[in-house]
Amino acid sequence: MRYICLAICLLMPFQSFTASPERKRKAKLYYEQAMKAVAAGKPNKALKLYTNAIKHDPELLAAYNNRGMIYFDKGQNDKAIDDFSRAIEIDPKYQLAYVNRATLYQVQKKHEDAVRDFTKVIEIDPRNPGAYIRRAASYFTLEDIQSAIDDYSKAIELSPDLAKLRFERAGLYLTKKDYDKALGDINAFIKAEPESDTAYNSRGVVYAARKMYKEAIEDYTRAIGIAANNARYYANRGTAYKNTGEYKKALADFEKVLDLKPMSVEYKKLIEEVTRLIKEEE
Repeated sequence: MRYICLAICLLMPFQSFTASPERKRKAKLYYEQAMKAVAAGKPNKALKLYTNAIKHDPELLAAYNNRGMIYFDKGQNDKAIDDFSRAIEIDPKYQLAYVNRATLYQVQKKHEDAVRDFTKVIEIDPRNPGAYIRRAASYFTLEDIQSAIDDYSKAIELSPDLAKLRFERAGLYLTKKDYDKALGDINAFIKAEPESDTAYNSRGVVYAARKMYKEAIEDYTRAIGIAANNARYYANRGTAYKNTGEYKKALADFEKVLDLKPMSVEYKKLIEEVTRLIKEEE
């Protein structure tokens, strides 16, 4: 996962502090040339130009940040961390450097560090929904599901029109087996996005977990109607049919799974099991 927001970089204003006017002028020139090199798809050239800009003005925030992102994209993570950290040292309220460093920490699976940086972003700007969502991802990896839910709830409060946040929070509720809240969020998402096959499938999973197999089958069928080649939806519906004793329908769905995924050993075994159950009924 890489969130290399070069478009954002190009919008960063030129900032410098203690260099002489002449050195600032040269730093600005190198900086602007570096941005053009990035836009032209020449990161190596941009890297050298950002370095020259920093040499002329060692407190040029955007140059450190942008150079750090090029290092990040090249996989030179230690250098990227150093640049993001240097930008933060110069301006402890520089949000973008915290976001980029936190993102790199997530790539490195240093989620405790990522949480700390996203928390700092939130302290600087408590109304930044993206920071809550990104921090939630690290909380989830750290298996702190409730904190992830809390962050999504805050993001939803700040961006109530983003229905997808309700759907993503539903997945967290499912992890906690809080089916009522998961169902509420999925229903809200389906109201906003009535053609979402994943939403119908997810609601089917909730119904199946509550042993409401009739409702689950209806939702899996809706999902299949939207995405007819998704093997998972047939598998889920087949399992629901099997749980209701509708073995012939289950067999048809499991055979469809095998048609879509011929190497699925699991469903070959389920086909054998359901075939045996059908023969026992005859």
